[in-house]
Amino acid sequence: MAFTLVGYRETVDTGGVLTQINAIPDQHITFDNKDILVPDWANNFIQAVSISTAITQSRVSSPSLRQRSELDLYPNGISTENEIITGLMNRYERPIALTPGEGLRFSVAETASGGTNCIGLVWLEGERTPAPDGEVETIKATSSTTVTPSTWSLCKLDLSQQLRAGKYAIVGLRVQSASLIAARLVIPGSSYRPGVLGSRASAHMRVDVTSTMRLGNWGEFEHTFVPQLEVLSARADTSQTVYLDVIKIT
Repeated sequence: MAFTLVGYRETVDTGGVLTQINAIPDQHITFDNKDILVPDWANNFIQAVSISTAITQSRVSSPSLRQRSELDLYPNGISTENEIITGLMNRYERPIALTPGEGLRFSVAETASGGTNCIGLVWLEGERTPAPDGEVETIKATSSTTVTPSTWSLCKLDLSQQLRAGKYAIVGLRVQSASLIAARLVIPGSSYRPGVLGSRASAHMRVDVTSTMRLGNWGEFEHTFVPQLEVLSARADTSQTVYLDVIKIT
C-alpha cells in the first residue's frame, strides 16, 4: 500500500481570520465543498503544506482531530513565485490516524489586499510497504499537455527510453513545469495517487521525503502500462518534465 495526495484551493480575502477553503475536484476520492472524506484505504495523515504569497496561519481539521488538537501548520506559506518552502508539516515517522469517512478541512488566514489564491495540500497514507530490494533506476519522461490552471489535469507521459519487460515498483518522483505547484501519479489498478511538490525550473527540482524511498513502495506497474501524471499548476502550462525512480521486481 502507498500514499495519496489531495488538495484544496480557493481565492479568498480572509482579513487575517482562519477561513476554510474548497476541496479541489478529484476523481479518486469523495469530496463535498470544503470536505475531503478520509478514505478507509488511506486514513493516516503524514504531511501538509499551505501555499500562497501572504498566508499568516493555516490549519488542517477534522472531527477526530478536534478531540485532540487540530493541526496548525508552522511556519506558514510557500511563495508561489520563488518556491521558498516555509510551511511544510511532516509526520511521516509518526503518522496521525484519522477516522475513515470523516470530513477533512483546510483553513488559511492571509493579509493580502483583496482576494488571494490559497492552496492546501495534504498527504494521506495507508499501510506503508517497504521498498523492494534492487537497484533504483531513474527514468526521464515528458509530456506536452496544455493543462487547466488550479485543478488536477491529466498528462500522458512519454518515456525517454524503453523499459525492459517486467514489473516495476515506484519509489520516487520529481516533476518540473513552468508554474507547477504539485504533481501526482495515476497508477493503473491502484486507488492511490502518490504525489510531490513541484518545481518550476530544473535547477530548483526538489528532493524531499515524498520524492525518495523513505515512503517505501508507492505502487507497481507493468512496463506496458506506464503511469500517467496529474498536475496542479498556477497557469496553463504546456510542457512537463518528470524523473521517475523505479526498482525492477520481475
